[in-house]
Amino acid sequence: MPQKILLIRFSSIGDIIITTPIIKSLREKFPHAQIDYLTKKKFAPLLENNPDLSKIWEYDKRETSLSQQKKALKAEKYDLVIDLHNSLRSRILRLWLAKKVLVYAKPYFRRLLLTKFGINFLQDAKPIYQRYYQACKALKLKEYRNYFVHYLPTDAQKIENLVTRENFVLVSLSAAHFTKKWQLEKFAEVIERLSVPQVIVLGGKQEQKEAERLKNICASPEKILNLCGQLDLLQTAALFAKSKLLICHDSGLLHLAQSQNLACVAIFGCTSKELGFFPINENCVVVQADVSCRPCTAKGLAACPRGHFRCMREISVEMVLEQAERLL
Repeated sequence: MPQKILLIRFSSIGDIIITTPIIKSLREKFPHAQIDYLTKKKFAPLLENNPDLSKIWEYDKRETSLSQQKKALKAEKYDLVIDLHNSLRSRILRLWLAKKVLVYAKPYFRRLLLTKFGINFLQDAKPIYQRYYQACKALKLKEYRNYFVHYLPTDAQKIENLVTRENFVLVSLSAAHFTKKWQLEKFAEVIERLSVPQVIVLGGKQEQKEAERLKNICASPEKILNLCGQLDLLQTAALFAKSKLLICHDSGLLHLAQSQNLACVAIFGCTSKELGFFPINENCVVVQADVSCRPCTAKGLAACPRGHFRCMREISVEMVLEQAERLL
């Protein structure tokens, strides 16, 4: 029975959140073990209040070299390492680090066949959280179908100070790449027609100008509260806990919303269910277009490789609005 366990997942927001069922299962299986987690420093807040973790290693290549990090990890003398990233960096770090190593096997070849050649051997592929459990099959863990992110009372208080209305909907403009983004003009029309008095627009600092443009083209700009760039991840989680509905892209915020059991309308363009990142909560729905060239990428692209961008253009305002009103 392992006494010291290390989980490795460096990035990104959604992927780390999807590992949280594993953390809970490990704590239940090994209640007295030291369970540590190695991730990038900027994503560590997602885990810092998790009661099932003993320690979080915050990796930042600007502050610590890979060899320095490995030396520090080696001093812990872990019994078990669970690599849920399986990147070059994690492979280097896990080498000779523990007596036993479990590794998440990414379906590189099948994913390549699907996105580049349209050959689908992933029809029966499980969601990513279940693939993480498959990596830990030897441990015979109880499977949880929930994500867990814990915010603090101070995070909730900031939201109480910022957001005074109770009846509101959230719209997230965040997405890592252009081909994951729905048209801004369509978001504006959805906001105009939603039967709520306020819509809060979310995103990072990079979405601030986009949100202001959204406000300018919306026929009901008074409904919009722009909070892009104003909230950290845990404050966003606290906002999700208070909200009625989130409309978003295929992004990390979709999974953060699920950790707070928030109803979601998720707009998927260039990606698809086979890649494993569809929402798992019953109060979440996906809106997508039936386009034969989907999926063309696993992570998103700077431009549509075919030039037509039908996967997003064929998602209408009515499709999104219908699902949003149904969940409200």
